[in-house]
Amino acid sequence: MTKGINSEQDTVQKQPGDGETLSNQEKLLDHTVFKGTWKKSHQFGLATGSLLLLTLSVITFSQASSTDFLLKKGSQGTEVSHLQQRLKEAGYWSGNITGNYDELTKNAVKSFQKEQGIVVNGKLDEKTNSILINRTEKKSLASRYLDHQVEDLNPTDERLNPQLKLQKRIKGDLAPKSVVYSGNGLFFVQNMMYEHSINVYDRQFNLIKKIQDEVKLSDYGYADFKDSRYQGSPVEVAFSPDGQSAYISNYEMFGSEFTNPGYDTCEPSDQFDPSFIYQVNTQTLEIKNVIQVGSVPKFVAVSPNNRWVLVSNWCSGDLSIIDSQSHQEIKRIPLGQFPRGIAIDPQSKLAYIAVMGTSDIAVVNLEDYTVNWMYDVGLYPRHLVLDSLGKYLYVTLNGDDHVAKIDRKTGEIISKIFTGSAPRSMVLSADNQFLYVVNYYSHTVSKVRTETMELIENVTVDLNPIGITLDPQTHQIWVACYTGSLIVLQDKF
Repeated sequence: MTKGINSEQDTVQKQPGDGETLSNQEKLLDHTVFKGTWKKSHQFGLATGSLLLLTLSVITFSQASSTDFLLKKGSQGTEVSHLQQRLKEAGYWSGNITGNYDELTKNAVKSFQKEQGIVVNGKLDEKTNSILINRTEKKSLASRYLDHQVEDLNPTDERLNPQLKLQKRIKGDLAPKSVVYSGNGLFFVQNMMYEHSINVYDRQFNLIKKIQDEVKLSDYGYADFKDSRYQGSPVEVAFSPDGQSAYISNYEMFGSEFTNPGYDTCEPSDQFDPSFIYQVNTQTLEIKNVIQVGSVPKFVAVSPNNRWVLVSNWCSGDLSIIDSQSHQEIKRIPLGQFPRGIAIDPQSKLAYIAVMGTSDIAVVNLEDYTVNWMYDVGLYPRHLVLDSLGKYLYVTLNGDDHVAKIDRKTGEIISKIFTGSAPRSMVLSADNQFLYVVNYYSHTVSKVRTETMELIENVTVDLNPIGITLDPQTHQIWVACYTGSLIVLQDKF
């Protein structure tokens, strides 16, 4: 297949023809791949039994809320049993429910506090209790999403010791363009205009909430937009360093003032409609702010110092720089046709932007907004990942079917490797030793050893994998397949 720049389309690609031969693994994966239309009826139910238990637990704890610490090591009784049960439901407790606040319970509370970004003391105070109740409440309500399905995957593999093992397939009202781990136990999945939603999952594969992309723009200070209801089309998400905020790009907006939406083969000179970034509070899972940016915003990145939110605007051909404190766009920097992936150095001084309509990467100084370039890195650079030391930059070359490793300081291309047809998104392991790549037309996930750029393994997943993320604690890789599913793989390092 000949691929031009239009292979970055935000529409579902065609399925394999009837005459194509599939491997055993592909057949096993393919038999439940979504074949229907994008739109399905939403059905809702309510887990009243779970809610009743939760309500009783809340009442029990409210009776003990007059002290600074509701429970701590040495506490005993029903309240401790309820705490252990909630910790178990949230994924932090695997032991028996004993009613004794022992060292194991203390450590479980500390783990929960650490992931939530609050004071870590191992004691159940008011704030810890409130967040934990909110978390388990959302989980008990998750059964209202009757379309949500989780399937175990146990395909036969002829190799004796594969490193990547297919574990789960998640389905439902999904058209996932991207999936990103929050750092705090949640996974955000963006469903574009096909579902007008962001699905939020926990580590136990529960669908916690579907955040609808509906907003009233005038409620957020945009008085010129008069409608009582606008819809977006969620594309990508990036999280603040503390995991408390999610910034979500919307491909286009739907409402009476939006009459000239952008599209994938647009030209920057065509003056398309602007769009908006949503800021979502990851504890309440509510839209907190909206920020106007350019036309067809795609990738989002937050600087390590939490000062800037950067957005690549596909159709206006520029980069939006947002002040994370004022929630305002403070600068727009022209870059050229189809800016896409973004990576920011550990010092939050330089940003690297893949300009997909070229063979180049823009280097933007975040202090004086000057732009330099890494030229001729490869055809149609799409996604960028920078290692945690800021030494090497990795780029998927959608037109060359390769992934390149670049010395960030010199701009020298160290190595290129073929992973599959149309490599799209990537994620690095926490120790920088492995790179995971989704290959859109090969329907595979690749594991690459970064030191040597050696391909270790290719695993077939569902059709058109386009997004990928990694949970560094569980070593699970989540893959967004644009044809309507999430695939979860378990890696062993």
